[in-house]
Amino acid sequence: MSNSTRARLSFRLLVCSCFAFPLAHAAALYTFSNTGGQPYSFSFLEPDIITSLGDVAIAPFTIGTSTFTQVAFGGECIAIAGAAGLVDGDSGGCDSGPGSNGAAWLITNPPLNHAGTYSILGTSLGTAPPAPNHVTISEVPAYSYTFSNTGGQPYSFTFLEQNLLTAPGVFAVPPFTVDGTTFTQAAFNPECFSFATAAGLVDASVAGCDVSSGWLIDSPGAIKPGTYHILGSQVGSVPSAPDLLTITFLPVPASAPEPSGLILLGGGLTGLALLPRRRRAAGN
Repeated sequence: MSNSTRARLSFRLLVCSCFAFPLAHAAALYTFSNTGGQPYSFSFLEPDIITSLGDVAIAPFTIGTSTFTQVAFGGECIAIAGAAGLVDGDSGGCDSGPGSNGAAWLITNPPLNHAGTYSILGTSLGTAPPAPNHVTISEVPAYSYTFSNTGGQPYSFTFLEQNLLTAPGVFAVPPFTVDGTTFTQAAFNPECFSFATAAGLVDASVAGCDVSSGWLIDSPGAIKPGTYHILGSQVGSVPSAPDLLTITFLPVPASAPEPSGLILLGGGLTGLALLPRRRRAAGN
């Protein structure tokens, strides 16, 4: 192989390695905090940074004695409320009501379109503790769990976890609805999953899983990314259980070089590619 051919191949390989950026993207972690006299923080994961207006499904969380279950994003505001309240978000703003003996926050914020830390201004309604005053949006690696039913009435649902589920126990999931039935609870064991409605109970231990109204799903070995054929059974009046589970790792993508850096790199690679020609010309 001639020197000029080697140079051209090296140039092509270098260009490919510089421009072949990974396409996978991480999840967006929203962390709200109050830095006052009684500090607290809570977080939830989203597939992407939220840019559309409307309600967002979250796993319930508790601050003090108040449990919050609903979130809505408006143009420059966020409404967060408990199960008894109502939230709404649109281009005109946000609305939040605590309901009877409930709690809610109405938060004013700048547009949260990028990762970063923002100061926010919140109002507490009902029995809610002082509202958060900061929010941090971070791109973080996460794991996507997608359960699906591939039968005559197919469906799927997905939730995100920051870490792989490996230890037995109950874990929080955003409520999801399948064929009119809403599931609000979940538990995991290395051999099984259980999902329950609000009226049911879930449990997971080393011995196995249990549920009083929902799904019992055998999923042996589902503790790493991959696709698993699972066997589920129904307890009570619920739809057919999922039969397929896909666990996907979502990495933080490598950052792309600045355009000016790419121009300098391209110029240098072009010079390397032309170097053998200059040597031959000098030899002649």
